[in-house]
Amino acid sequence: MRAITSALELLQPLVYTGDLLPSQKDATIREFKENQARKVLVLSVRAGGQGLNLQEASYVFHFDRWWNPAIEHQAEDRSHRLGQTFPVNVYKYTCEDTIEEKIDQILREKQLLFDELVDDVSIDLKSKLTSEELFGLFGLTPPERAKSSRRSAGTAANYSEMSGLEFEDYVKRLLERKGWRVQSTPPTRDGGIDLIAQRDDDVGVQVSLYVQCKNHSSPVGVDAVRELNGSLPRQLAGARGVLVCPSGFSADAIAFGKERGLILWDRHHLFELSSA
Repeated sequence: MRAITSALELLQPLVYTGDLLPSQKDATIREFKENQARKVLVLSVRAGGQGLNLQEASYVFHFDRWWNPAIEHQAEDRSHRLGQTFPVNVYKYTCEDTIEEKIDQILREKQLLFDELVDDVSIDLKSKLTSEELFGLFGLTPPERAKSSRRSAGTAANYSEMSGLEFEDYVKRLLERKGWRVQSTPPTRDGGIDLIAQRDDDVGVQVSLYVQCKNHSSPVGVDAVRELNGSLPRQLAGARGVLVCPSGFSADAIAFGKERGLILWDRHHLFELSSA
């Protein structure tokens, strides 16, 4: 506690809460933006979660969790604004071996479910349901030729049990099955690129994929997409960046990738690669 107090005295953080008058709020934000000596801004989530543009901030720390992912994302988006020139790093603090940790895990699982069923524009039912389940929706029995096992080989992959290198090798094998010539990059000098896949298209033009693999348990944020975008060789025609994460991507990551022509593969895309 004494160390924290000393750090606070050194940093002289600015405080932004709902108790401040509008003029005081404006003065606090102006001080944070213009005074290089005041680099820390402490905000309550409700007061600071809307209407602010804090492109000057590249680090966001959640200490007192609200346990509402939407509100927390909204607060983080204050730094993800037009004009931001640095990757935004978000840290969330929970106490280990407490009910906080259990709540956090439940929310992660529910967020994944929401991202799969709500955030996606469409759902590939074939990747989610077997033939028996699809026909069963209408009370029908599928014909013999349409019957399938509960899970095909494409859905058998257990990403949670794969290490980072094992996941890279898994993606490499999927691409090679599709006719890509795939090269793994040296782990210590890959510049954020894990795999380079190449093949010729229908008119003989060579297409190159620069693939970054992220086997994370939660959706990848925009900082990883920025990293991939910065690692691409701009001088090569036909080069595309691909970010692979079974757990999916945040809304900001999807928007950033779409604007820059990057390809984002989640577990549904991996399923299509493995089952086709």
